[in-house]
Amino acid sequence: MVNNHTVDPEQISKLSKQGIAYEIQPGESFIQKVEREEREEREEREKREEERIKLSLVSATSYTGYGNPIIIGASWEQCVIYAKRKSGITKSIGYAGTAKIDGYKPREGVIGIEKGLVGHAVYIEKIIGDEVIITESNYIRGKITQRTLPLNRIKGYIY
Repeated sequence: MVNNHTVDPEQISKLSKQGIAYEIQPGESFIQKVEREEREEREEREKREEERIKLSLVSATSYTGYGNPIIIGASWEQCVIYAKRKSGITKSIGYAGTAKIDGYKPREGVIGIEKGLVGHAVYIEKIIGDEVIITESNYIRGKITQRTLPLNRIKGYIY
């Protein structure tokens, strides 16, 4: 039956008659079969994950639904916690939807509250003309993303 890790065709036939699937390629050992199946399963999982990420980017509407997010990292932090950590702001500001705005003058390195149904805290990375590059957590669940927004999408700033 099994000799030097190769499988006897008669044994495969017996297994098949018993209803046991045994897909082995010609000249392939049992160990090679297992390794091949594991590799194929891993590649299939990776392919499904890539498709899931692509779909999440297409349908990433989260709180504000504005802009095209680019995934730049992973984080399970709430948006406020992420923005406070990035900006170094330590005072209590509440949730993004209820945060007290300090002002309306855009500045790099501070927290911005994005307009939307519930508000969303973002970190202001860079201001370029009438646009702002922001990073954020939880726009796409479990991810840190970067977007470019027009300044008029920011309700106010926390300094």
